[in-house]
Amino acid sequence: MVKVYTSSVIDAPADKVWGHVRDFNGLPRWVPAVADSRIENGLPADRVGCIRNFNLRDGGNLREQLLALPVEIDRPDDDRHRAIASRSSASPRRRR
Repeated sequence: MVKVYTSSVIDAPADKVWGHVRDFNGLPRWVPAVADSRIENGLPADRVGCIRNFNLRDGGNLREQLLALPVEIDRPDDDRHRAIASRSSASPRRRR
């Protein structure tokens, strides 16, 4: 099984970035390549196990499942609590 890990450094306050990243269904607001996104089966976007289904502006479609998301941050200055894990359940494909 292939595993891919990504990491980025963003020149912005961590609280502001985390506010965007933590919203599992919020990709269209901060990723220009994403046209729209929805959580399947009407589940909340912060429920572990939910699946986001999103369309790319180039016509591709992806599905990702939320695997981990902190429920509460007791210490907002502790970056170890700012982590999200998801898995892609499909490779990009064109919408028909």
